Amino acid sequence: MRASPIVRTHNPVLIGICGGIVGSALTFVLLQRFAAGQSSAHTSLFIVLTACIASAVLLLTGTVIRRGRSRAFLRRDVIFYVRPDGDDGNDGLADTPRRAFANPQRAIDIIYRLDLRGFEARVHLAPGTYSGRLTLYGLPTGARHRRSRPIRLFGDEENPSAVVIRSDRNAAIEASRFANLLVAGITFENDSPEGDLWLIKRSAFLDHRNCILGASAGEKIRATNSGSVRAMGPTTVRGDGLAFVHATSGGLIDFAGQQIHFEGTPHFSRYIWGINDASVNIDSATISGTVRGGGIVYCNGMLNVSSLRGNYRGGDPIIVQDGGRVVDRNEAAHRALWVRSEDGNDNNDGRMNTPDRAFRTLQGAIDALARMQRDTIEWQYRPAPSVMIFARGRFEETVWLRDVGLPEVSIIGDKSAAERVVINGRGDALVCNGSRTKWSIRSLTLSTQSGSCLHVSNGAQVSLRDVQFGEAGEAHILVDNGARVAVIGRYSIAGSAQWHIRAQLGGTVDGRGRKVDLQGTPRFGKAFAAVELNAVYSAGGALYLGQATGPRFKVRSGGLIDADGARTKFLPGDLEGTVELGGLYC
Repeated sequence: MRASPIVRTHNPVLIGICGGIVGSALTFVLLQRFAAGQSSAHTSLFIVLTACIASAVLLLTGTVIRRGRSRAFLRRDVIFYVRPDGDDGNDGLADTPRRAFANPQRAIDIIYRLDLRGFEARVHLAPGTYSGRLTLYGLPTGARHRRSRPIRLFGDEENPSAVVIRSDRNAAIEASRFANLLVAGITFENDSPEGDLWLIKRSAFLDHRNCILGASAGEKIRATNSGSVRAMGPTTVRGDGLAFVHATSGGLIDFAGQQIHFEGTPHFSRYIWGINDASVNIDSATISGTVRGGGIVYCNGMLNVSSLRGNYRGGDPIIVQDGGRVVDRNEAAHRALWVRSEDGNDNNDGRMNTPDRAFRTLQGAIDALARMQRDTIEWQYRPAPSVMIFARGRFEETVWLRDVGLPEVSIIGDKSAAERVVINGRGDALVCNGSRTKWSIRSLTLSTQSGSCLHVSNGAQVSLRDVQFGEAGEAHILVDNGARVAVIGRYSIAGSAQWHIRAQLGGTVDGRGRKVDLQGTPRFGKAFAAVELNAVYSAGGALYLGQATGPRFKVRSGGLIDADGARTKFLPGDLEGTVELGGLYC
């Protein structure tokens, strides 16, 4: 017969009493022998002292054990059995009416009295209905790690309806203070007027799989104060209530990659998803069935619905406010955002070219993309290598091409006619200052009355293709402080400016081998190209089609125009260019 997994310690009181008796007996015998003259004084004194020390050790041992080290401990993993026809006076170590417990809470209480010594304690529930609630507080003694789920509660994973835990007050499961638990194959219900099913709080952990969240008037799952609930298998949701999930104060509810089935169209009167300064993750989950209700995500809360299959909305709106966000990083959608200047809305998600999904401003789309990438890091997913922002309409705004955490982002207008999509800046039209993201501008028109169409600075990189430059108060392209603009396709100039290209302070414009169409004889008041202070404009092999007026170039102070040996009348204009103060045209 195999030995019990539980090793029981000796009674600490008995150890102390035995120590006292042994010491007293030895002392009495030695005194008798000394009185009879059968031992020397030195020998008797040594033996008496030894007996006293031994007695003291035994007494002390009993005291220490009594003060908290008297727990029975495990020598291997243990299974406790619970049956409707069991008895809480049993030891729970066999699946029979004479040995099994009658209540799951009794098994949990016994586990908390043990020193687990790194082993697991499992509780197997026989089919039936168990009345009462489960309460866990703290981490059991000797648990290997608070994330190891040392307490595991199993019902029937093939038929979770066969095992029911029904509470008549508060929550069916309440766990707090680093308590941790795995539940599998169990149906949870609550008959109280406002009772919840799972309340996980104060850094407690609950893992679950193949469970049914049944009837309850309150919330199905609530995680608060850094409590965490994680699905490790499918979940079925039955019955109406106040809320499906409610995460607050750093709580986390995670269904990533798992199945959620709403059975019978449950209705949640307060919200399906309630998130306040916490996170709910249904990334890559599959939702089946239908549900009714809305949601609210606020105070820096986050609902991650990336790559979700199915409908997480219940007909009512999901309110996002006060720093809350709904993150959608579907692989296909993540690579394409839509912006419609006439009928979009910056509170949309930008995933489709429709008024109810597209953004209204380019800046709104860029800022939303930056938030998505921050959440990508937060959830430890690899970001997509590039994203395309498709623009439609006329945008009266200055667009800041900021660092959004991606290697490359493209803003694309209308490939058939660049003039159909216009960015008319308030000051500069496009500004890219120190961004690590490489920006590509394609198939649209840039114009501004008082600034530059494109201003790139501080090491940023921007590429251009099929762009049309309209009127500009300053330059069409202004590049400085080590930034770089690369022309990677044909483009056109339809409006006048003080400069078409102005490069300074180590900035670079690379237009080699590109065709440039000049429409309507634009005028450049100061120069077509002005390059100074160690900046470079590479124009070798470029082809300029059309006429322009104004000085062709001005290069000075270490600036370089590389025309690949072309003559000085190579660049557009009707006035000669100038080379000053160490500039170079070659």
